[in-house]
Amino acid sequence: VISYLLPALIESKLISILQKDAGIPDFSLDFRQLDLDSADLGPLRLGSPQNPAVIVRSLQVDYAPRELYRQKIKKVVASGVELYVEYKNGQLGLRGFDLPKFLSQLKAKLANDPVSDKNIPIFPNHVEINNGLLIGVAGEKTYRLAFEMDILPREDTKHMFVAAVRLYPRGIRVDVLANIDIQQNQITSELNASDLELSRFADLWQPVNGLSASGSASLTLKTQFRLKPFEVSAIRGRVRASAVNIKYKGLHFQVPTDTANQPHPFSIDFISPHPGGITVTLSHLAMRTPLAARLS
Repeated sequence: VISYLLPALIESKLISILQKDAGIPDFSLDFRQLDLDSADLGPLRLGSPQNPAVIVRSLQVDYAPRELYRQKIKKVVASGVELYVEYKNGQLGLRGFDLPKFLSQLKAKLANDPVSDKNIPIFPNHVEINNGLLIGVAGEKTYRLAFEMDILPREDTKHMFVAAVRLYPRGIRVDVLANIDIQQNQITSELNASDLELSRFADLWQPVNGLSASGSASLTLKTQFRLKPFEVSAIRGRVRASAVNIKYKGLHFQVPTDTANQPHPFSIDFISPHPGGITVTLSHLAMRTPLAARLS
């Protein structure tokens, strides 16, 4: 009898976690199979059917029934994830989803929860996302970025999380490590990418008439975000390359070499300590072709 009734009880508890505890009212979720220690779910939709914020094709949830009723889940594996991003009223967020309201509810829940910090409410012990796709619209263009992610709570806390993200812009792997602090309302991240083939990103500088670039470069980027409202609060980064060619309206630039014919790595350093301003510094870039000039 227990094995027959328990899946239905687990189903109602999972729905309660999404609606009441996580504060997500508009969603749909199919329960394909429910066992005593796992659930095979999907598809999951957050947001309206016409304009969803999140779609998940498949969800595998591992739990212990007793722990589930204490709002604890061992692991969630999500596959075929689509996140729809929009830029609206100067803020970046999920389409049709009130992210600030969700974060406020989550922060209040964490602050008022009497459970020990060692027991993290609501959030699973491990979230794994496979075959993810970030979809955003800017003007008339739609951009898609493939990603994978692992999110784990920080040990001995209930408000801090670590996310290891793999991005795949134009098929190139880029690693990002992010620390999320709900109470401090911030995310700090560090991005590292090597061997970026500039020719794969040629469309990004097409709006600048006459500009082209080739070669490969590395990128390091440290970013701070505010969660509410969601925005970038500070950026510091560097682009570095030892074999790069840049052309702009008949001018040809490349990295200089020393007396032993060894190139000096070209670099672009940029910093934005606060929103609204950025400082860019270029070093070790030489003009390859003579520049015509006339004195009078």
